[in-house]
Amino acid sequence: MNLSKSELKLSNLFIVGFEGTELSNELREKLLKLKPAGIILFDTNIESREQVKKLILDLKNLLSENTLISVDQEGGKVERLRKISPSLSSLYALGKMGSGLDSDGKLSKESIANLRTHTRLLALDLIDLGFNLVFAPCADLNSNPDNPIIGTRSLGEDSELLTQQLNVIINELKKHPLLHCVKHFPGHGDARVDSHLALPEIDLSEPEKFNKHISPFKEAIKLNTDSIMVAHALFKFPNRNLEKLPASINHLLIKEFLVQELKFKNLIISDEITMKALSNFGDYESICKQMIKAGNNLIIWNTNIDEALAVYDLDLDANLFDSINASLEKINSFHELLEAREKSYEAPNNIDQEINNLKYKHQERLKKLFRDYDLKDFTSPDLILCFAHHKIENFVLDEIFPNIKIERFNNKSNLSEILAQHRNQKVLVFSFLAFRDPEQRKQINIIKESENKVLEIACDFPDSEAGINLLGFNKTHLKSLR
Repeated sequence: MNLSKSELKLSNLFIVGFEGTELSNELREKLLKLKPAGIILFDTNIESREQVKKLILDLKNLLSENTLISVDQEGGKVERLRKISPSLSSLYALGKMGSGLDSDGKLSKESIANLRTHTRLLALDLIDLGFNLVFAPCADLNSNPDNPIIGTRSLGEDSELLTQQLNVIINELKKHPLLHCVKHFPGHGDARVDSHLALPEIDLSEPEKFNKHISPFKEAIKLNTDSIMVAHALFKFPNRNLEKLPASINHLLIKEFLVQELKFKNLIISDEITMKALSNFGDYESICKQMIKAGNNLIIWNTNIDEALAVYDLDLDANLFDSINASLEKINSFHELLEAREKSYEAPNNIDQEINNLKYKHQERLKKLFRDYDLKDFTSPDLILCFAHHKIENFVLDEIFPNIKIERFNNKSNLSEILAQHRNQKVLVFSFLAFRDPEQRKQINIIKESENKVLEIACDFPDSEAGINLLGFNKTHLKSLR
């Protein structure tokens, strides 16, 4: 599959996004010029199931049947297809379903069944739409309650439990003709800033902490996971000098640690290149070259296709040329893996019916999670404070607590005055993305510091069809009795 220097372009390793829900003539020309390895779709590309199926078919007809058509579809707050697909719980809610580990330290049968239902539902839906690559699951350990980017995207804060849960998810995904990507290596769970906005610095220099965060990725590698996404974050490891370079452009972390030491042989994918975490490490041309030299095989771009076009045909030195050809060989193996799964796969007789059956099972289990969760002191709160959002109010407040007094608040509300009228009472707080909004977080802290008993449910995102997503609250953000 080796290409000559005149044929090979840097963009052969790109996975690119774009604006719009159909292929205009201008967009077609740009994609043909780029010849990317793949496409990533976002919620702005989504209108209906029929439209998405047509868009994916058009993309494959334009580029190649082998084009990787990818999406971030984790469940919870990261669901690009929520307008057209069954809404899935956050991984955190999924991790709390069932009874966890049994007396022998093994994952319970109930937990395994819940994980399989969730994963099969996700896989069948994506296959039906035409996707062949999903950027999931997250293997991040949710160790920092103030993490603004992982939170409920993680299965939980128990490394041993998370590792066993990840095992079930990966094995279930591998039964389907769908490639997957475990993220965000070597573990984004202890970050204190959002890498979309700034560069996180994550200290894993204590051996015990390091082992807990690395353990899920080691399990994924042992299972021969399809691909791994590398984080945009600075890391400290025990007894190692990682040269103050983010993981995604760090050859010591990718080539020496992930590939040589952990013996990962499959595809390595960088997190999205336009994230602000990398803004101090050069322009896109420089970052692309650093990513490839560090050991990444694919580079994800956001929806601005013109930024990718600006660097698609850079001059390539001998080392870079060889690295790109080696990556193309890996990408070819990626396609062969997908073809092998397609040949051995037995599709359901009626995929729509199977998706609906799985959706029903999943939602019933999530309702049980809500009923069983330790909310006994708050089944009849004296007051509900809701960070104003009509979907949260309509679903949770009207349907679950229809007879409780509701006070809506925003970043400018005088909460001290409201709380003074309800001193020493039980207050249930619903907030929307409070852990990503510093001003909203300040308001939540005022409530928690009051003389009331406070329970906060931090909703990853509100969706009236997804009571399941509201149930994806993160226990490390959500301390039941303060």
